[in-house]
Amino acid sequence: AALIFLFGLHHDRGQLDRAEAALVRMGEMAPAEAAERIQLADAWERLDRQAMAVDVLEGVRAARGGAALRAARLVHS
Repeated sequence: AALIFLFGLHHDRGQLDRAEAALVRMGEMAPAEAAERIQLADAWERLDRQAMAVDVLEGVRAARGGAALRAARLVHS
């Protein structure tokens, strides 16, 4: 939660390099099946980095056996 908070602060201030660094660190720390990865994918989308968001969601789907993408689609619909 702290890294997503830092991402938001940096993003809101236009410090996109720092925002991206927070997401990279979060990606390194969060377990593959962690719910935080859905937030991570959403944050990558906010940086207009859809390929990174898809990679994160595919990793979660693989770790959870397919349920993650269905959950993400519900959140975004």
